[in-house]
Amino acid sequence: MISTLLSPRYAIADFPKNFLWGAATAAHQVEGGNTQNDWYHWENSGGARDHSGLACDFWHRYSSDFDLARDLNMNAFRLSVEWSRIEPRPGEFDISVIETYRQILITARSKGLQTMVTLHHFTTPEWLASSGGWLSPAAIVRFKSFTDRVVLELGSEVDYWNTINEANVVALMGFVVGVSPPGLQDIKLGMRAYSNLIEAHAAAYRSIHAVFPNARVGIAHHMRVFEPARKNNIMDRTLARWVGNFWNKQFLEAIVTGEINLHIGPLFRVRKKVDGLKGSLDFLGINYYSRDKIRFKADEKVFFKIDTVPTGTPQNDLGWEIYPQGLVRVVNSVKKYGWPIYITENGAADRDDVVRPKFICDHLMALESSIESGADVRGYFHWSLSDNFEWSLGFAPRFGLYAMNYETQERTLRPSGQLYGEIARAGSARAVCGRSN
Repeated sequence: MISTLLSPRYAIADFPKNFLWGAATAAHQVEGGNTQNDWYHWENSGGARDHSGLACDFWHRYSSDFDLARDLNMNAFRLSVEWSRIEPRPGEFDISVIETYRQILITARSKGLQTMVTLHHFTTPEWLASSGGWLSPAAIVRFKSFTDRVVLELGSEVDYWNTINEANVVALMGFVVGVSPPGLQDIKLGMRAYSNLIEAHAAAYRSIHAVFPNARVGIAHHMRVFEPARKNNIMDRTLARWVGNFWNKQFLEAIVTGEINLHIGPLFRVRKKVDGLKGSLDFLGINYYSRDKIRFKADEKVFFKIDTVPTGTPQNDLGWEIYPQGLVRVVNSVKKYGWPIYITENGAADRDDVVRPKFICDHLMALESSIESGADVRGYFHWSLSDNFEWSLGFAPRFGLYAMNYETQERTLRPSGQLYGEIARAGSARAVCGRSN
């Protein structure tokens, strides 16, 4: 067993009896052979360090990967379906692909894994991306049509739905920062894309419930902690509050009110009422990784920058701060909405598995403290089961509980994976992480 040094204030409670223990994946990052979406074309144009290629060959190895998940005492698995595989051309659906996804879901459930399916996880069919993508209202209509078909064909094998993964990240990275397709750098376009993604969520939610009234439908929402880099600087404090509100709250508030109201303080506002948006959430999925320190900088297009993590602060291989207290803070910030909560992603890039064991323990014990304080947290999906293709960063970041050899496709259990399996078996991070050799 791995020794860990943990703050005793997290060692308060065990997890609920029916808690979901799982891992999260995304189609393009693990399946291999996805050649008809915007990310494939982005890779070929030099937008990523590597080509996704075969990735983890999950398309053919899903059954053995589910066995690996069960070996770690998981009872749930989060995956996405690849829109461009299912609908390679507008209005044309590939029945053989749909059947493969059906077998994937049936196999997962046969191995005791509840299924959480994401409909859009960063990739968009190239035929849609090339005609405007998420900048066009037509994308909302196309996404609803795609959802209609997926629900009709696969809905009986799905336990939980995520309509869209990290709509805020899609808008930021693709339309503002420009490191994802379509590679634009315009905050106004980012706001427009974000607004359309929110509308698409509402359309998909209603589509799913039209066929399965008792379906459990949520989003996977990337949440972070934002703090001023300089506590006594009024501009840093103001911007941290504005950015945090935009990033964490405005999608959720839109679901509560039925009105999209996107803005960073008084800047770049998009506001509109949307039919079917109000109440379009059965649970909230939270993707949490880190916190950011916001510093005002007048010559930046968006008037701020994110400070680097100070030397000596715990961080992962990508330089992201390891800040487990932030998980408590984001979970507690959404308790007021009353939605059941699932942690749909949480993990650390750590090739040598040096920080991940403590990362897992500290974050899960932090989560226990949130449950003790009244948060209705019902599941945790670690990112990820195995190392995989990490978008523009290629294969270099290693997030897996299993290490991947991409040449042989061999998966090797890391000590952190064994630790996670023991926590899932015990149903208690306190009981496992408090032990020592």
